[in-house]
Amino acid sequence: MTALQFLASLPALLGFTGFVIYYFIQRNQSGDQVTLKIVDKLRVAGADRLPPNVEKLDATSLAKLIDGDTSLRGKISDQDFQLLRDVLHQQSVASLVVYGASSLMFLGGIAFYVYLNPPAKPVKLSNITVQDTNPASHGVLVDLDNLKVAWSSDGDPEDVTILVQEVATGQKSLVKTVRSTDNEVVFSPTEYAPILGNRQRGETNSIRVVAQSKSSSFMSKPFDVSVGITVMAVRFTNEHRIKIAALIDGSMIDFYDFEANLLVWGKNSKTGDSDLFKFGGRIEYGKNDFPTDPAVVYDWTTAKVGYLGPDPVNIVRATFQGR
Repeated sequence: MTALQFLASLPALLGFTGFVIYYFIQRNQSGDQVTLKIVDKLRVAGADRLPPNVEKLDATSLAKLIDGDTSLRGKISDQDFQLLRDVLHQQSVASLVVYGASSLMFLGGIAFYVYLNPPAKPVKLSNITVQDTNPASHGVLVDLDNLKVAWSSDGDPEDVTILVQEVATGQKSLVKTVRSTDNEVVFSPTEYAPILGNRQRGETNSIRVVAQSKSSSFMSKPFDVSVGITVMAVRFTNEHRIKIAALIDGSMIDFYDFEANLLVWGKNSKTGDSDLFKFGGRIEYGKNDFPTDPAVVYDWTTAKVGYLGPDPVNIVRATFQGR
């Protein structure tokens, strides 16, 4: 319990303690002066119906005893009996004041404690979306890119688990634990691609996000993720050639005809002229080789690979190896 929580509960504790102490005193007091005076008068008058512990009776008990026994009632005057009733009334008022004040302190303390410590509000996630982080995707989800899972959160912050699930097979990615108020988490291809069953060119996989809090689970709508194509240009230095190929999951796409170019700046060592050199064009059966000119010094740091079709360019990622 924090210091603020203790201070918030203090009025309730004091009220309850005061009530208990007052009740204990009232139950165990030996009788006030008025009751003792009346008891003495009863003994002098020779009353033989008094209980052994009559001196310990409070005003309420003594009044009930006298009122219920006509022989005792006749031993004291009306003035003494009225005085006993006045004492009884005063004690009743005092008890009501003490009980009322204790109750107000107790209830006020509870209200103050609840105000400072409102009930926990369970976390709720909504508007769960999946976004491709690569601008080249132009809004299409491609399994070669990092996917950002985003959501809106409500309720008290807490740790939640997030995973990606393949809708058709139910396979799940690794689980990530994040704070509910982070509102986003990123999955890399190596973390979610293994659960994707469709791996052919032109296919898609349907995924959804599953989140779990301490008390509830949340699920997004399905999202389609396209199978991405990697177009790679590789330079073989000793063989003076360039290979351009199209791959899915590191394997070449058989019988795939496409168009791609590798552009690189170079300088002819014989003429001294600099120019932009192009390799590629139409690539047949998934891969083709293109010779380089030994007389040209190529600046491979300027190499750029461009894909020209036939598939949408936003699902293709071009790369060059051999700089």
